[in-house]
Amino acid sequence: MRHHLLTLAAAVVIAFLLIQSYLPRGAAVEAKESVYERVLRTGAIRCGYHVWEPFLTKDINTGVLGGIYYDYLNALGRVLTLKIEWVEETGFGPHVEALKNDRFDVMCAGDYQNGARGRFIDYTIPILYVPLYAYVRTDDMRFDAELARANNSTIKIATVEGTTPFIVANRDFPNAQKITHPESSELTMPLVDVATGKADLSIAGANVGAGYLAKNPGQLRIVPTPQPIRLFGSSLSLRKDEHNLRRMLDAATHELLYSGELEAIIKKHEQYPGSFFRVAKPYASAHE
Repeated sequence: MRHHLLTLAAAVVIAFLLIQSYLPRGAAVEAKESVYERVLRTGAIRCGYHVWEPFLTKDINTGVLGGIYYDYLNALGRVLTLKIEWVEETGFGPHVEALKNDRFDVMCAGDYQNGARGRFIDYTIPILYVPLYAYVRTDDMRFDAELARANNSTIKIATVEGTTPFIVANRDFPNAQKITHPESSELTMPLVDVATGKADLSIAGANVGAGYLAKNPGQLRIVPTPQPIRLFGSSLSLRKDEHNLRRMLDAATHELLYSGELEAIIKKHEQYPGSFFRVAKPYASAHE
């Protein structure tokens, strides 16, 4: 009997050692802390950002930040009793890798929700919607009857690499020639290309287009279409699988939306009325 017990014990030990040998090194280490858990432990959200007016502005002399998302994040921090730390300035495309590599917790300057980036990162609920339009020279009527005519190898479309208009241009007009600017370029550069004849067409958010037209009246116009060629939700973005963090940010955002505080922030920074579409109310009062 004793011999059998010793044999059984030895078999258990051998099996345990065999299992351990096949486990990856570090498997016995505790599970990695999630971003959500770290935020609660440290009491702070580490923000990445890119400067693009009016979503996020930066004074070139003082470095002081401002804009829609700056005020929005400060309001979120107050609601959640968390500190907001602006730790890294990055670009429109590189922020995806920065989130994946944990250089910051949230992209806090606004991100257009799209499928191309949505494969790798997640989004909170939108705080507003940005319509995109096609812009041409004032005297250019070639695309008025049908914008799809721009999908031609003789047509030049100007964009900034890594931006949502860049993605839309490649998706909707694959046959057109592309004139691209680096990700760090001003978003109005493609519109300058159109105005100066270097390109035939460009795609831009209504706020970017309105800003350019206000400073350069008579140069460009919007190609008339029944509706914007795209409508993108503008929101925070974060790493995939950070569901608890996203739900926490969504809950606080809903509070700011329903209280009217977020609308006040948007109106404060919306230089061109109508350039942003609002989030529809998901409710109706008994008196409506």
